[in-house]
Amino acid sequence: MADFNIPRGPIDSEPLRAILADPSESTRLAKTAALQTALDGVELGEWDRTILVWLAGWEPSTVAVVCSWLHRVREAPRG
Repeated sequence: MADFNIPRGPIDSEPLRAILADPSESTRLAKTAALQTALDGVELGEWDRTILVWLAGWEPSTVAVVCSWLHRVREAPRG
């Protein structure tokens, strides 16, 4: 299973070890899982899933930043 250490605050340097794949799985699967975790509870359509898979093709540090944004937006106070 992948290990996620997605930053939950502003990121000032490249988060190189935020998404670590288990040796038995591909890095792309780990990045997909990180994005799915960040989107937990959000209804996705076919095009949403297509873009999720496309985003998972980027380097892990880029995917980690996108995941961090999603987590921070979800956790931000409303009002």
